[in-house]
Amino acid sequence: MMSSDDNKLRQTLTEGGHVEDRTQPSLPVVHRRFANPSPLGLLSFATGIFLISSFGVHARGIQTPNVMISVLIFFGGICQYLVGIVIYTVAAIRSSWALFLNLVALDVYLILLATGNMVQSTAVLNAGYAFGYFVAIFQL
Repeated sequence: MMSSDDNKLRQTLTEGGHVEDRTQPSLPVVHRRFANPSPLGLLSFATGIFLISSFGVHARGIQTPNVMISVLIFFGGICQYLVGIVIYTVAAIRSSWALFLNLVALDVYLILLATGNMVQSTAVLNAGYAFGYFVAIFQL
């Protein structure tokens, strides 16, 4: 389809910015526009961590984790599973994979430092610091 604007012909674009092509009218042009699912995954992860931390410090005197279980299973687990499926189709997986690798590196770094402090070993502490410097430089 062509449209005229000030005597200049140009192609009509859809809302997604694609050229509207109706050469095969029996096959409609469908442009799916998904939102980025990463915020939902991060929110469900953060909510789970917040609840576990609140239970750990016994906020408001809570001693039993009954309320926390359903939120962790449904909002934490199922939402993150669905986000993982949708994020693969949206092709935003590379940034999520990079974030995952950063978090794994951070976990290794913190485990090395915690282990070094628990066993009072300067060698393990130095290994943790060296790993931390390596990861920090690798990120640049």
